[in-house]
Amino acid sequence: MRIPRQAASVCSLPLCGAVNVPAPDSARPTDGRSGLLRLDDPHDAFAARLALVENARTSIDIQCYIWSPDLTGLMMLDALADAAGRGVRVRLLLDDVGSFDLGDRPFELAGVDGLQIRLFNPLAWRRHLWLGYLVNFRRANRRMHNKLFIVDGRHAIVGGRNMADEYFAADSGRLFTDLDALVTGTAVSAMSADFERYWTSRPAMPVRPRGRAADAGAVVSALKRQTKRLLEKQRGQTFMQHVRASVLSHPPDSWNLSLVWARARLISDSPGKVKGRAGPKPLIAEQLQTAVGLPQRSIHIVSPYFVPTRSGARLFARLARSGVKVTVLTNSLAATDVAAVHSGYSRYRKYLLKSGVKLYEMRRLDGALRPHSGAPLSAGSSLHAKTFAVDGRRLFIGSFNFDPRSARLNTEVGLLIASKTLARQLENLFSGQVPAQAYKVQLGPRKRLQWLEHNANGLTCHRREPDVSLWRRLCVAILARLPIEGLL
Repeated sequence: MRIPRQAASVCSLPLCGAVNVPAPDSARPTDGRSGLLRLDDPHDAFAARLALVENARTSIDIQCYIWSPDLTGLMMLDALADAAGRGVRVRLLLDDVGSFDLGDRPFELAGVDGLQIRLFNPLAWRRHLWLGYLVNFRRANRRMHNKLFIVDGRHAIVGGRNMADEYFAADSGRLFTDLDALVTGTAVSAMSADFERYWTSRPAMPVRPRGRAADAGAVVSALKRQTKRLLEKQRGQTFMQHVRASVLSHPPDSWNLSLVWARARLISDSPGKVKGRAGPKPLIAEQLQTAVGLPQRSIHIVSPYFVPTRSGARLFARLARSGVKVTVLTNSLAATDVAAVHSGYSRYRKYLLKSGVKLYEMRRLDGALRPHSGAPLSAGSSLHAKTFAVDGRRLFIGSFNFDPRSARLNTEVGLLIASKTLARQLENLFSGQVPAQAYKVQLGPRKRLQWLEHNANGLTCHRREPDVSLWRRLCVAILARLPIEGLL
């Protein structure tokens, strides 16, 4: 069975494809493998989360970096409050800076029976974010970037999506092209244990409710009214039509999904990383390097923020020169939401290309931009998925970017999956959808950069960063000369 699509995707780059829809429990292997389903469609990704919460029976554990007070963020808070009200134990672990826009809501909702909230690495001056950075930049600069979503210890979701409209195609202004994995089986236990490790760690501070216990009912009622107003708007109605159209919007017990069964290893940082202490395990970048080893045939990388650093660039160059196929997809300057990170990447482009590394940069797709389900968006798309495939045999899906921030500053998590099926699906995208929807960067005459674009007119060659102003290019050029790489 396949999830029906209402329209072909224009912005589904690069991780779209038909999603096969879990085998019955009786068909589950008993050899330690986990069942996995790619969630690349934004509406499927939200539908799965909402269905899991609405049908939870015993426990919900959520770890998240950004949580916004918009349609999807408030809908999920409302659903969590309802779950707590029917006796489900709900634990919500939020990064303090990433959830800053929620304001006092964590403190108000902490009074709801059964709903526990903790803030990770909280700032001393939470009401004024800039002041928190000013008072203790070292602390404020280290964040919990992990994303885990675990229900009843049976199903889990891991990947790149935060809880905000732009990650689920509910935002009329922008869409982040992202990737999660729906997981069942052995790996869920490891994810639950990792959540517990963070939940009980010293940087995770319990939120104490503000006001009287009797105020909790009023807080939930106000949340429901606000959520209802957003759902009654045209954008909310359109979004929910697409969510309800997903097979994953049905109760999980009725799902009949055709999962990929494979061995999946959870790889994560220690919570102490934000304090500058890695703990008994090495940092996630070192764990990945040890687990994966050196690619023998190929490595295909999708990273929205790609800053390889000098040592990383040399490693990729050495691999490419030895005959390993090294291919990278990242954001173009026009598509990125963090221009400073692009400056850290741009300084290595020529070196990587000269060494034989293939570079693609996602275009900003305007106008007729659509997610899989066909809901039109008025602005462009930015790549946010974090995944890579090695030798057509292993695939990583998680929160880790190939940049110094993920490697050294923020905590990260992901799954390393031993699956030829999933790894080759990613590889195949680089021979089809990626060239069609991203610029291919290459060296032209006199070793100058060129951006090749496939469009309705054939092939267009750009001799400067496409679709951006002179001022933006100038700012990035200046930033590229500053000693800020370690912060990117």
